[in-house]
Amino acid sequence: MAEHYGPAFFLYRQALAKIPTLRGVHAAVAEIYRKSGHGDWAIVEEEKERQLPPLNCGIHQGLREGRANSAVPARANRSNRAREIECDFMAGRYHKIVAENSQTAEQYYWRTRAYNELARQAFSHLADLPPSAEVHELLAKIHFSQKSYASAAKDWNEALKFSPGNSYYEQGLAIALSAGGNHETARPLLEKAMRQSPDSVELNYWLGFTLLGLEKAEDAVPYLERAVRGDPTVLQPQRDLARAYLRVGQVEKAIPHLKTALPLDDDGTLYYQLAQAYRKAGQRELERQMLVKFREIQSSTGAEKKKFEKSLEITPP
Repeated sequence: MAEHYGPAFFLYRQALAKIPTLRGVHAAVAEIYRKSGHGDWAIVEEEKERQLPPLNCGIHQGLREGRANSAVPARANRSNRAREIECDFMAGRYHKIVAENSQTAEQYYWRTRAYNELARQAFSHLADLPPSAEVHELLAKIHFSQKSYASAAKDWNEALKFSPGNSYYEQGLAIALSAGGNHETARPLLEKAMRQSPDSVELNYWLGFTLLGLEKAEDAVPYLERAVRGDPTVLQPQRDLARAYLRVGQVEKAIPHLKTALPLDDDGTLYYQLAQAYRKAGQRELERQMLVKFREIQSSTGAEKKKFEKSLEITPP
């Protein structure tokens, strides 16, 4: 349970280290303490929240109205503006906050909270709407962007109940299923969509990706090739075409696509695959260079992972 709250705890602590007077942050930390079983620590944070200086929005309203003619130094004006934004937040003037430029960390903090409140309100209104294909379509897209592929597929299915046979919804469902690893179910839907739009870069990619997931690399190759030809700037098709070529033994063809896809490599996997490809192609020096890079990334990733895990520990006040 504690690791679930770790990222939020880390960010709140970072914020308090820079601006200890940020209103609402101590309360948020206290909530994390309670949910992770540290009620005694929560009491300490709640007391810190209570001890923050009171916010007098009447005064700040007066400062706002007279600021244009004020001779107050710019630094003081920035501090006053942060208090004014806080008053706007407390009054629910979220649209006003997000419409203005943020210049300080404190202003960014309140702007972020305003965005979160607007998002919460939008979801609340969305939940109040009567069920419809459009509502489920929107929810499916939101879930997909959050990589909640099972939820996205569920909403695409719900959209199809309102509009049976809708090709756009079927395509969305197929992609969500494939992204979530349900390749067997996704395949016939993607094949149907491909018959309607055979030149679609997106559909060619996802059908190739799906066939690759079904261990049918030879069948995946032509679809992934079309996806790469259709838009060579998209790196995922380059990566997966290289994977397909390697699986069917076409090492020389895989190498340029692996090199193109290297910006996607965050754990050294592609560098290792490229090293193996160079070895099979008899290019020993290039193999050595890629293995050096692979080991560097692995070592760095391991150290960063330990550092990150340490930063997520929920510690006392």
